[in-house]
Amino acid sequence: FVQIPVALTGHMVYVDIGWPSGLVAIAIVALMGTGYWLRRWLICACYLLHGGRMALGALVMFGQATGFTYRFQGDLPRYRYAKHKWTKIDGMPEGWWWMKMQQDTFGQGLSNSVLLCVPAFLAASNSETALHPLEWIGLLTWLCGWIFESSADMQKMSFMVEQKQQHNATATLGLAPNDKFLWTLCRHPNYFGEWMAWLGFSIASLPSFQVFSGYEIATLCYFLAILLIPRLLYDCLVHWTGAGPAEHYSVKKRPSYMDYQKTVRCFFPFQ
Repeated sequence: FVQIPVALTGHMVYVDIGWPSGLVAIAIVALMGTGYWLRRWLICACYLLHGGRMALGALVMFGQATGFTYRFQGDLPRYRYAKHKWTKIDGMPEGWWWMKMQQDTFGQGLSNSVLLCVPAFLAASNSETALHPLEWIGLLTWLCGWIFESSADMQKMSFMVEQKQQHNATATLGLAPNDKFLWTLCRHPNYFGEWMAWLGFSIASLPSFQVFSGYEIATLCYFLAILLIPRLLYDCLVHWTGAGPAEHYSVKKRPSYMDYQKTVRCFFPFQ
């Protein structure tokens, strides 16, 4: 459905509502699985919280910005950067941008329905009544990542409100006097938290491969999917729609951002 408003308006911002809503849909579908009820409810609750927080946040934030019409005057910086990269760096015709938007939005939906749903569906199909230690480790990793990301987002929202009240559009979050804790650990703690949460989902799903015991090809495909999830999320959050596009505009908008880049690592909050 996201591809329809994207095609009509020429703005990709609707992806920020559609993608997390897809995670909510995965949770609802997985809840109807045939696996052990506790495992099913745990993994579905995690997906529901993960996607629901982002979807609700996007609906409220975008609604307030547009008077709840959801008719946007422009696109988000990361999508403006994607268009800039497509036309200015890759040298592609601007008239073909609409096709690139459809490709990217379709890819977002495909990632949900083919790849990111795998941990949920594996767990929802596992009828083993004893939860494996790896499942608890994975769920705890997800919880830590979710809290890390949510806290970083809250700190960023607080910073944005403060800067708006002070009429200051050039301050850098993470540098004094705006050195909020998580943003001093790395330049994109919210993205790192998102990656860590999906690493947790992948770990939690590993014991459920027994569901496909005797089906070597299916087991191999699902195993490759689980291995691919952390890598895909890393590339997406660092290079495609995350850190790279964000820093492209931050350097231009905030004179002190280059100092922030020199003193604080980009993604991982540890060496």
